[in-house]
Amino acid sequence: MLTSEAIVKALENEGVKDIFGLPGAAINPFLAALAKSDINFTLVRAESAAGFAANGYARISGQAGVRSTNTDDVHNTNAVSVLSTNAVGVLSTNPIGVCAVTSGAGALGLLPAIACAYADSIPIIAITGQVKTAEVGSDAFQEADITGAAEPFVKYSYLVKNPNDIPSIIKEAFYLAKAGRQGPVLIDIPVDVQEAVCEYIMPGDIDLRSYKPTIDGNSFQIRKAVELIAGAKRPLIIAGGGVISSGAKEQLSIFARRHSIPVCTTMMGLGIMTGESLNLGMIGMFGDSDANEALNAADTLIIVGARVGERSIPDPSITKGKDIIHADIDPAELGKNIIPTIPIVSDCKSFLQKADELFSEPISSEPWTKRSNISTTADKLTEYLKVLAGYARPGTVIAADVGNNQIAASKIRIKDGVFITSGGMGTMGYGLPAAIGALTADKNRDVICISGDGGFQMSMAELATVKAYSLPVKIIIINDSSLGMVRDAAQKIGFGDIAEGFSTDLAPGNPDFAALAKSYGITSETVRDYNTDSIKRLLESKSAYLIDLVI
Repeated sequence: MLTSEAIVKALENEGVKDIFGLPGAAINPFLAALAKSDINFTLVRAESAAGFAANGYARISGQAGVRSTNTDDVHNTNAVSVLSTNAVGVLSTNPIGVCAVTSGAGALGLLPAIACAYADSIPIIAITGQVKTAEVGSDAFQEADITGAAEPFVKYSYLVKNPNDIPSIIKEAFYLAKAGRQGPVLIDIPVDVQEAVCEYIMPGDIDLRSYKPTIDGNSFQIRKAVELIAGAKRPLIIAGGGVISSGAKEQLSIFARRHSIPVCTTMMGLGIMTGESLNLGMIGMFGDSDANEALNAADTLIIVGARVGERSIPDPSITKGKDIIHADIDPAELGKNIIPTIPIVSDCKSFLQKADELFSEPISSEPWTKRSNISTTADKLTEYLKVLAGYARPGTVIAADVGNNQIAASKIRIKDGVFITSGGMGTMGYGLPAAIGALTADKNRDVICISGDGGFQMSMAELATVKAYSLPVKIIIINDSSLGMVRDAAQKIGFGDIAEGFSTDLAPGNPDFAALAKSYGITSETVRDYNTDSIKRLLESKSAYLIDLVI
């Protein structure tokens, strides 16, 4: 068979149902073969969007979610507590996002998305076309050394030279993307290789001698951790994105409730234990006061699946004098930012299960701290988004772009909701294509993209993708006519809005976002004065809907 057909067959064998991408001369043979298959191809409008959509897809596919199937619940302020008897559903069996683009600038356009997936440990497969094998290294038209350029941001990359290697390479790539700490894998395929004839031999089980990630933590270390937790007066769990990616949300919830240990999350851990009283919220620079106060007061930190970067713990000195248990599947994260008392290389799920089994009985009957009931003064934007959370159905996905809008969106609490964003790389333009990928992965969920006017303009061409595939994505643009987070950071160091030749003012060039959406046939409205009736119209809509929220 043709190698292009072999690629499709290998992807089908991995359970791939959807691919996001853009055609081009160097990838067209593969896409032509793909058109004859049952795999759905979503044509995006920019290469980076293909990668971000694959990211959103990977984070939603494979999850079991709880969501209301009663449309009457949408406008019930108590809807977050209403569960359908048929609410739990198992989604796609392929929890990996796949994207495909052409060579040269097309492949290089994927780099922001690849770096984003690497920083947040999201499993995606990036397939790129390449110039003919004989032309590689000759500065041919639309040639770029994408394997070299992407090297710092991938778990592994392949430049395919032998057509017969395709089945084993693709099987190996999917294994690597998911095994151990998850992440992106790149497969670069010259156009002449795609057009060649190959022999398809079904590969056997993957056994890489050079890559043997530790899944089960050292029993002695886990026993020491349990003894430390049992003797602690003020233990605190810090849960990160690794808990979600390892499928350990339920185990963490059980562990925390059984032993009455309060929980804080990083931004990538948002969605863990949503709505439970033990969850104090997000720690860090933009975190919740309850969570940060608990972090300061705790005598023992149990860090699970989090790298605790400078946004989560801006001042590592606050951990001095505390006992620290750090469990992570990536040994490179242990001691990188904070020195643990007991480091444990382990999958989060395995660690929590083993630790729980070692406790002879629960360690306490009451948590030492809990979310406060003291009401705080909330700004109008927070109140607007709180109303959104109250109306949203269980299982709703919030796809947040990057900036002040991201921080506002991180405060939204929806029962069984999922929060996805670009955490480690902070890539503007993430929100809308990630929402497209999330909705493609699970069409039964509501998906809401929350973006700023700056980030939205970096991917607003994807409104065409929303239109073309009739995707009922809900979009809220928090429009402050500026690059708000950049402006705020500049002001903190003594710069005004215009200084040293730069400006964060977007007002002179901003479009009428509602009119822009309407030009794509998408229902939209401009909202001022935080009129919450707009939220009802947004969620009632059976098709895409855009709110330009002017603040």
